[in-house]
Amino acid sequence: MFDCECQDQTDTSPDSPSDGMDRYIGCKVIAAKKMDHHTFLADVKNQTAGDCENQPGYLVVYADGYKSWSPEGVFETAYRKVTLEEHNLLNQIITN
Repeated sequence: MFDCECQDQTDTSPDSPSDGMDRYIGCKVIAAKKMDHHTFLADVKNQTAGDCENQPGYLVVYADGYKSWSPEGVFETAYRKVTLEEHNLLNQIITN
């Protein structure tokens, strides 16, 4: 994910740990909604897009309130929408 700079995102395949980095799997519940990159920069970061090409993506809000933006493909590979049953279970856990 990236917040506001135009960046080249080079994917490193998890099959080839030749980069010297360990691999991790995380699990977290986030809030998100579709938002293109230019709108994120303007509405959330109060910045202009400059020469960045606009991309579809998602505004992501973490439990601690931190807001970031994720390109659509990256987001949709990493997350899925919670079901109604999961939502109800989360509410039960939070209120107990």
